[in-house]
Amino acid sequence: MNQLAKDVCTEGLFSALAEVLEYYSGDEVTIKHANCDSLAAVFNETIECPTSGCETIASFTRLDGPGVSGSLSLTSHACVIAKLGGQDMELASDWIGELGNQLLGRFKNNLLDYGVSTDLGIPLTSRGILLNSTTSPGDQLDLKVETAAGNIWVTFVLQVGYDHRWRKLPQAASAAAGSVQLF
Repeated sequence: MNQLAKDVCTEGLFSALAEVLEYYSGDEVTIKHANCDSLAAVFNETIECPTSGCETIASFTRLDGPGVSGSLSLTSHACVIAKLGGQDMELASDWIGELGNQLLGRFKNNLLDYGVSTDLGIPLTSRGILLNSTTSPGDQLDLKVETAAGNIWVTFVLQVGYDHRWRKLPQAASAAAGSVQLF
C-alpha cells in the first residue's frame, strides 16, 4: 500500500473512533497502538470484571470496493458496550455490531474525498468467554481505545491494490457529518 493511502486510512480510522466513541461515552477517549495479544488482554479484564455475567463480545465488518478491501473487528465486554449504548447487556452484541457499522461508515465517507468508493458488509457479532478473530491479508492496525465505560480493542486490516492511486479531490465528495443532502 502506498504511504498516502496508509496515512489517509490511519487518520480516517483514528478520527472515526474518536468521533463515534466520544459521542457515546460523553467523554474523551484515548486511542493507543496495541502491542500485546488483545485476546489475552480481554480475557484478563473479563476475569477481573465485577459485573456478573459479563461476557466478551465482538463484531466483524467488511469493507470492499474497486482496488480496496478490508475489515474492522471490535472486541470488548458486554457491560462496556451496553454502557456506551445505554442498553441492557442482552442487547450488547447487537450494539457492538452497530458501532462497527457506524465506525466504518465514517471511515468510508473519509475515503470519498480521495475518490475511493467502497461498500460495507453486514456486521457479524459473537459473544462468549474467549473470542479470537483472524483477519484477511493486508496491513493490520491493532488499537486499544480507552473510554469512560471501559476498553475496546480494534483490529483494522486494509488491502489496497498497488495500481490504485490515491489523490485528494479538489472538492469534498462526502457531506458533513450529520447533514442531509437531497438529490
